[in-house]
Amino acid sequence: MEHHATGDIAARMERLPVGAWHARVRGVISAAAFFDSFDALAIASVMPVLLPLWHLKPADVGLLFSVGYVGQAIGSVFFGYLAQRIGRVPVALITVLIFSVMSCACAFSTSYLMLMAFRFIQGLGLGGEVPVMHAYMNEIARAKGRARFILLPQLGFSIGIAAAAYAGRWIVPDFGWRAMFLIGVAPAILTLPLRAFLPESPRWLASLGRHDEADRVMRKIEAEVSRNGTRPLPPIVSVGPAIAQAPPRLIELFQGPYLRRTLVIWALFFSAYYVGYGLTNWMPTLYRTIYHLGLRQALTFGAITTTCSVLGSILVTFLIDWTGRRLWFGVSLVLAALPFFALTLAHVTAPSSVLLLVSIGALLVNPVCIAIGVYAAECYPTHLRALGGGIGSSWIRIAAIVAPSVMGLLIPRAGMGAVFLLFGLVALAGGIVALIFAVETKGRTLEDLSPPEPIAA
Repeated sequence: MEHHATGDIAARMERLPVGAWHARVRGVISAAAFFDSFDALAIASVMPVLLPLWHLKPADVGLLFSVGYVGQAIGSVFFGYLAQRIGRVPVALITVLIFSVMSCACAFSTSYLMLMAFRFIQGLGLGGEVPVMHAYMNEIARAKGRARFILLPQLGFSIGIAAAAYAGRWIVPDFGWRAMFLIGVAPAILTLPLRAFLPESPRWLASLGRHDEADRVMRKIEAEVSRNGTRPLPPIVSVGPAIAQAPPRLIELFQGPYLRRTLVIWALFFSAYYVGYGLTNWMPTLYRTIYHLGLRQALTFGAITTTCSVLGSILVTFLIDWTGRRLWFGVSLVLAALPFFALTLAHVTAPSSVLLLVSIGALLVNPVCIAIGVYAAECYPTHLRALGGGIGSSWIRIAAIVAPSVMGLLIPRAGMGAVFLLFGLVALAGGIVALIFAVETKGRTLEDLSPPEPIAA
């Protein structure tokens, strides 16, 4: 292979045609995303059983949901920072190991407090895995079609949510709630050996000035994509400024152009996931307790809503590179507010009507949930990408902490109408923020989106 300037890592990555190498990398990440969401949402399927078994109150249920997300909030920030220091791949391996082992531990819980402790530790790994992989996927993707390239494996996340719902419908009534958590051991068995073969991000290596290592990794990738030189690669064309060489500094997230981006990302993460996690965690339990459905029917209704979420995720995957990020986020969230307002104003109580309107809301909100991580990674330079994405995704966890707890407090005091009204208001606020303040990233290289040099201290 011919030698190329090590300072032009981004240009070398941009010229690579998408092929078998990219497919293998995305396959590994897709599998991890599937089990990540499966493990995170398993609690929703077991809660209708644990509530009477351990004599839990709505506030107890909300706290058990929330504690896992406290761990995820901490994990997303800590592992996002660690990924900037030691690399994307080793941190990804650590996080998968943590949430796999602790899923097994959850299965052997004998009390409410024990399950709460294990859920918190499991959350550390679950929270760290997502932003690190978003950073990694952005750094190996081309600017053209970048969102679709990244969101295709992220469909594993949405499919994992649906799989957890349908598996819960089958497994929990017939095999017991512990079996749901035991499935969470699968990521360690299936994905850890595969992840060991993922190359480190050349963009990350270059951002630390480790040019020789970045060049070696790029040479291996180029050799594989070109089939050892038998498939000529396109010529290198400059894509703009060189990758900045700098350590991550938290203050940069709030300086220059990044202040606006950071605040928009936080608002979008919180608004979309407040609604999304509120629905996926609570609805099976609400169908059982508020709407008085049988266990299997309650879990079936929850599974139908998650199916609508998957359909929305498929749509965003194939259309967002055409519509752009800002328009999709803004319009989807504004429209998502409408069925929740209808549930409140029309005083809907029939379970089938609730299912229809909630599922429409999920269809519109979930695509925003899975696409925001891609957008967050696009908005920061390489030396801030995992840190900015990690802190941004901590707002997922904050939303996931707040939503179940607020619902647990509101339901006995103000009823479901107040819960749905709040969903609508949060979604509407997020949509307005997106439409007015979001920066469009469609079709632009990562280096073009961010200044070539770190902002001076």
